[in-house]
Amino acid sequence: MSLILLGLLLCSFSSNKNYISSNYFDDYFNPVNIPCNTDVPVPITELNYSDLEVTSSTSGLCLIGCGINNEDNLIDGDDSNYTSVNTVVGLGVTHTLKVTDNTTDEFYSAGSFAGFFIENASVVQVDLFDGIVIRTYLNGVEQESNTSSALVSINSDLLANDQYYVGFDTTLDFDAIEISISSFLGVASSTRVFHAVVNSFCEGPALECNTPTRLAKPDFPAKIVQERTGFGGALSVGNVNEADAAVDSNANSYASINFALGVLASGSLSIKDELSDYPAMTYAGFDIENSSVLNLNLLDGITISTYLDGAFQESKTGSSELLSVDSALLLSGSERSQVGFVSNLPFDEVQLTINQTVSLDLGSTKVYGLILESFCEGELECSTSTVLNNPSQPVIINNGNTGVDGVACVGCEVDEASNVISESNSDFAQINIIAGVANTA
Repeated sequence: MSLILLGLLLCSFSSNKNYISSNYFDDYFNPVNIPCNTDVPVPITELNYSDLEVTSSTSGLCLIGCGINNEDNLIDGDDSNYTSVNTVVGLGVTHTLKVTDNTTDEFYSAGSFAGFFIENASVVQVDLFDGIVIRTYLNGVEQESNTSSALVSINSDLLANDQYYVGFDTTLDFDAIEISISSFLGVASSTRVFHAVVNSFCEGPALECNTPTRLAKPDFPAKIVQERTGFGGALSVGNVNEADAAVDSNANSYASINFALGVLASGSLSIKDELSDYPAMTYAGFDIENSSVLNLNLLDGITISTYLDGAFQESKTGSSELLSVDSALLLSGSERSQVGFVSNLPFDEVQLTINQTVSLDLGSTKVYGLILESFCEGELECSTSTVLNNPSQPVIINNGNTGVDGVACVGCEVDEASNVISESNSDFAQINIIAGVANTA
């Protein structure tokens, strides 16, 4: 009799509309730590977690081709599997999927990114996000929600076209993430939902003295600040592509700020250390490259601003205020360089803004990342000649006093200025002046 009752109970459980993963007690005493500072969010699937549950529902009037298929794919261990959310013809249709981690005493900490990995080739991103709501829950109680422009989209260069990590940075703890996708009037839509995702941040190391350091993953909890990234101006024509490439683990990947031809506009990209503040007298700048204009002209259109806990701190603009640190080449055409300034106030976020005028076409500027440098006092030996260089001395190139003065001079330039302060005794800077031209370098 006991065996019969147990069998009936198991049959009842397996026919439930919800999908619940097995191995209920596997993680009860050993909660899984989320890898921190990863390039992309971590999937919440059976591969790393147990006691996961998927619930789904559809509201509105479904007429043709409406439904949610293969809900169990949302939490299985195969990252290529997906749940299909479809609406061909319907009125006010909303499909909802929720992934809950039921492990006792386990939750995801506030400050983590909560969202889903999705794909949709039938609707442009901005319209797709207008129909999406992401919510978080804790013990069945809704905690937070975001939709439309408030959602964060992580478009990693690791992803295919039309694939996104969509969600938001939480301010409250949670143990469940939900996505609702609404239909679009007159547009047949099919969205693939691969899995729920989460991330966590851990504090990075202290900056090494007198050494330029890229604020990037996995060493630092670096993230793009969406509300201060994008385009503005009288005519907001342009885009910021692959913003997250400026904080990923590949030092050669880059975001790009792209301007339309002859348009008055400004493009910005802002990077934040999610856990640490940096004191006054810290260098803050960006590693950039532009093949369209001379660096001097580009610098005059650049503003770099610092923030602390979202509040503006200070900014510097133009070649007379911005410094160059550890540049390969300075003021010499299309070469890659690092521009910024030494802060007077503490900060945890730095924004790069590039302004294009009607008379200056900037084209595309590559942004490789945010560069920080702390300075420590060096030592001089008595009666001994000492070369001032990094990292033994707190020296930088003063961009305001470096370059070419005088009438226009094609080919006049200062090359590889940062070699003057490098540790090597074999490299050098080079001052180039064309004969017969009245200039000073």
